[in-house]
Amino acid sequence: MTRSYEILRVNDRPHRFLTRCDIFEEMGRRRKILVDTDPSMLTWGFEVDDDLALLFLLGSPEVELVGVTTTYGNSLGSLTYRDARLLLERCGRPEIPLAQGAGFFSRDERPTAASRLIVETIRRHPGEVTLLMLGPLTNLVAALAAWPDLESQLAALVIMGGRCRAGLSDFNFRADPASAVRVLSMKTSKVVITIDLCLPVVVTPARIEALSRHEGVVSEFIPTLRRFARWQSLLRSMTSRVPGQATGGFHPWDAIAAAWLVDPSLFGDVREVGLAVDRKGRSFVTRRLDGVAGDRLRMPFTLEAERFLELFSERLVVPPAPAPARARGLPRECGRGVPMGVM
Repeated sequence: MTRSYEILRVNDRPHRFLTRCDIFEEMGRRRKILVDTDPSMLTWGFEVDDDLALLFLLGSPEVELVGVTTTYGNSLGSLTYRDARLLLERCGRPEIPLAQGAGFFSRDERPTAASRLIVETIRRHPGEVTLLMLGPLTNLVAALAAWPDLESQLAALVIMGGRCRAGLSDFNFRADPASAVRVLSMKTSKVVITIDLCLPVVVTPARIEALSRHEGVVSEFIPTLRRFARWQSLLRSMTSRVPGQATGGFHPWDAIAAAWLVDPSLFGDVREVGLAVDRKGRSFVTRRLDGVAGDRLRMPFTLEAERFLELFSERLVVPPAPAPARARGLPRECGRGVPMGVM
């Protein structure tokens, strides 16, 4: 069947305006979240937002973190796994299942500990788990290859990636365009948080100083956040900016995607659209004309920046964990596989 598309300009009237974000029907229950991520703040890497997203979720009573899988992206796959393990230990949550996934040179459908953990978690909680994808989408495609029924058993899928400006790319889709295409074709209820939506939001040095007065785990990372904010501010001053992009700090990309699961009322102008991705990872927001809704998704186009930043700062207060005994951490032989008790 031939599919027809037309480009949806950002300023056009939406195909369907959703007055409320009703992706989750049971607002009174804690949502089970499994996060696929590429954190690097505690090791070596290019970003700090994945770690902040995890801290944000751990500090939010609306959600229950039932698992974390790691992937390549901001750093090497082995380092993102180590980072996530250290972060969960410092937060006093080493019991959360954690598994390492794909590396940059294994971007295919071969099974990994991460793909197995995704499948096992969803099988244990059919129809209850929401996947939050904060890095390249390779791990999810490997899980789909192992269990094609996975997409019908997910509660929802939230993806950080893509652009709403036609023909532009972002790292997550560009790193593995084939996986992006496959995931966007899933019939699961999907929400995409684009790079463009996050550009007006910036974590400034002043906000970091306010965080330094907290006694939570985030206080340990204040020097890192200060350096990162200064570096990002300098970088933005030397590069061209898109209209509406805030300056003076760093963009908390992945924490914004996590916020959809905590308080979707922060987001507005939520449209039901299609999203096409080419071989280079470039995105094209489309309006489907053939009536087939398989690859439709929801995409918010506005965000209340100040409300988000206030909530973000409030939820980063995670009680510091006592120094864990060695036995409390995930055993090394289980860390790169599925932790004991999961299979």
